[in-house]
Order: sequence, then C-alpha cells, then structure tokens
Amino acid sequence: MGEGAAGCFGRSRDKGVEMKTFGWREIDSSLFRGYIDESYNDQVFVLSCLIAGAHSWLWIGWDWEECIERWNRRLKDQGRQTISRYHATYCSNLKDEFEGWSIDEQKELTGDLIKVLDGHPLHTLAFAIDMERFHAVFPNAEKEARPDVTGFIYGMATKFLVYTLADQVCPQRPDADVSLVHDQCPYDAVMSDAFKQCGADADFKYPDNFSTFESKSTQDCTPLEPTDFLAYINFKESLGMLSGKKRSKPLEILISLETFGGGIKFLGEDALKALKEWFESHSQSTVE
Repeated sequence: MGEGAAGCFGRSRDKGVEMKTFGWREIDSSLFRGYIDESYNDQVFVLSCLIAGAHSWLWIGWDWEECIERWNRRLKDQGRQTISRYHATYCSNLKDEFEGWSIDEQKELTGDLIKVLDGHPLHTLAFAIDMERFHAVFPNAEKEARPDVTGFIYGMATKFLVYTLADQVCPQRPDADVSLVHDQCPYDAVMSDAFKQCGADADFKYPDNFSTFESKSTQDCTPLEPTDFLAYINFKESLGMLSGKKRSKPLEILISLETFGGGIKFLGEDALKALKEWFESHSQSTVE
C-alpha cells in the first residue's frame, strides 16, 4: 500500500510497537488461519488478527480448552462459579463470571494462557486508530459514513488488514492459503464486503491466496478466545501509547516468546491521510 500508509513501527502515538519477528516461513503449514477480533472505546479502535498454521491451531485449541477445564475443576472444588469461556474484558475487570476472583488468580490465569501460546509459531497483526485524529481527517464522518462511523472504520480496518497481511505473507510464502475468521459482531456484512472488495481490486496482487472470510461465535470457535485475549492486550497497549503508560506485563511476556511475532500499527494523522487518499482511489465507499 506504500510507505505513507504502512509507515514504520516503534512505540509512540504515531507509530506503534513491533514485537520479535520470526518470519512467516516459520508457520508450520501452507494453510494460514487468521482469527480477528476488535476492541474499542471513544479514544481508540483496535482491530487485531492472530495468525498461525492450521496444525498449530488444533494444538492451541486443545491446550486452551484443557486450561479452562483445569481452572473450572479448581473453581468447582472451591464451590465457586465456573467460567463458560475466557472473556478478556470480564477477566480484566473481574466482572460477570469472573466476579469474586482475586487479582492473583487473574494474573495466574493470564500466565497459564500465555503458556498455552508459547512454543507455537504465532503472529499478531493489529491496527489502532486514534479516534481524535480520525475525526480530524474525516470531519464529516458522523454525517456521511455508511452504514455509520463505526461500520466505516470496521470496513477500512478490514481492508488495511487484508492488504497488509498479503504484502507481508505472500512474498515469503507464495504457497499460502489464507482463511480469515472474525468474531461475530453487528458489522459482519460490512467486513465481508470489504474482504470481497479487496479480492475484486485490480491492483491487489494476491487474490488467489485469500480463500475465505467468515464470522463465527466465540462459543463455537475456540481460537477466537486467544484472539480476544490478544485483542484486549493490544487495545490496552494502544491506550497506553496515548496516555504514556508503561507496557503491560502480559505483552512484555508475549514479546519475549521465541515463537511469537508481529506488531501493533498505530494509525496517526499522517497514516490516516494516506489511507484516505488510497481508499479514495480504490473504493467508492469513503467519506470526506
């Protein structure tokens, strides 16, 4: 998409954070599976994708479920409410099924889940949009965006994800068969249309490498739970870059893992202007 849109990494409001990169050649299969989730508030919107080979996802899913089952046995033995699944927001805020948990238990569960991910070649690709700067670049978005501002951002971020993922993966792995799954949300149709528009774009170099884009519920798709885990960590890191807070301990641990790579790209004003110009030349769905 060009250097103006993609920019470079580095922990700052205008850039992002780059994690250790092991290279896409380390993915253990030509069947790439990327799971997508988002986290946002009125300050920042973050779309995250967690990518691994199909074989790795089988092991991650089994180990993740075993970890949750182990915790449920422990909770049941203590006469406490079990958890139906991992939910990052609830766990972080000790709400809903995590009500009554101690901070030490929260930290212990987080550590256990990181251990599940350790040893598997995983790559996270996340994009954070500074909402204040978004509205500076798209001043009429509230009136003109379709279906609404949030939907427009979902579509824009989905396209940016597909194009960036293609540019990173396909030159190294021309054999890659990429399938993407998104956690169900009100904007499933918007994201699906954005994916189809990428495939129909005459300038898109790798349409044959991207096979499917579908939405599933977390209840029916275990890999969306670690995706939620990473999406929330990336969201908190993005908020930290805005406020100047220190990086979270879970992200520090993830960065240290030998087989974990990727980064968060923070789209500041310059990147958003480049994106606006690029999308205006490649899509009819834009706002001023």
